[in-house]
Amino acid sequence: MGIVDLLLRLPGGAVYLQDFYELRMTDKEVPIDAAGLLWACAYKHAKDYLEGNLLPALIEWTQALNYFRSICQWKMRLYLDGMDNPHKEYENERRRIRRENAASVDHHAKIRNTPEYLAKAALIATHVLNIPCFISKEEADPHVAYVSLSKELVAVTGDSDLLAYGAKKIIVVQSYARGWYRLIDLDANAEPGQYPLFDLYLEH
Repeated sequence: MGIVDLLLRLPGGAVYLQDFYELRMTDKEVPIDAAGLLWACAYKHAKDYLEGNLLPALIEWTQALNYFRSICQWKMRLYLDGMDNPHKEYENERRRIRRENAASVDHHAKIRNTPEYLAKAALIATHVLNIPCFISKEEADPHVAYVSLSKELVAVTGDSDLLAYGAKKIIVVQSYARGWYRLIDLDANAEPGQYPLFDLYLEH
């Protein structure tokens, strides 16, 4: 679900950056919450994906990972969602109903990362590209946040929930295709009063 409405009130949340290469993240591992990237690949090839042809989306996935590894020189570690979180049953049902309602006017709204799609994407990452890939027990968000926090790494994600799980510095991707993202840094030196919500976070 994310906390995107709050991002504008945090350091870096009001500025959209472009070009992942400019991040220069070559000296440390880059943990990636891969759900957003996988969904974006499926969305770009929605017609094929919804008809059961996963190949175009998987090719898109492979090309994206190659770009991050070869051009950006990221030492990636990919984290994929596992089972649905039983404690988020209400949220999962809300999302299902929203997809069904939206699907009547936009077939793109039907897209979700299926187990088959996740499994094939993980297989490509590990056995074809030799990129470490981890399947979380449930959602990958807390897993990625923990890795980011414990190893002082900057995580890449499409989901701002990582902040709620304790991550200090994350890259929130708006569009993988266009390279648009925001760099949220809770360790930033901001003037008191510049971000009242951030001041509250620091105080408590």
